[in-house]
Amino acid sequence: MSMTRNMLLAEQKSNMMAEINKPKSFLASDTLIANPFADSLAAQDEGGFEQVRVLVIGYHYGINSTIQTLHVLGFADVGQWSPLLRKPGSGEWMRILTRRIPRPMF
Repeated sequence: MSMTRNMLLAEQKSNMMAEINKPKSFLASDTLIANPFADSLAAQDEGGFEQVRVLVIGYHYGINSTIQTLHVLGFADVGQWSPLLRKPGSGEWMRILTRRIPRPMF
C-alpha cells in the first residue's frame, strides 16, 4: 500500500476509535432507529453500523420503572422505547429499544 493510503487508513481508524470511546456514543440520538420493529436487514450492510436491541421484560410497573431509571441515567429517552407489548407465550410484557452503533473498522 502507498504511504498516503496507510496514513488515510490510520486516520480513519483513529477517528472511529475516538468516536467509539466516547461514553455517549451509544446514547447519541442520531443512532436511534425510531421503529423498534424495523426489519433486521443484515447489519453488515448498514455501512459500518450494527443494529442492537435492548429488551426490558417483566410486568408494567417494573418495565416502566426500569425505563424511567435508564432515562434519568441518560441511557435513552422514554419515548424512544416501543409501547408495551405482550411477550409471546407468557403473561409478561416487554418494551424494546433499537439502536445503530458504529462498528470499529480494523
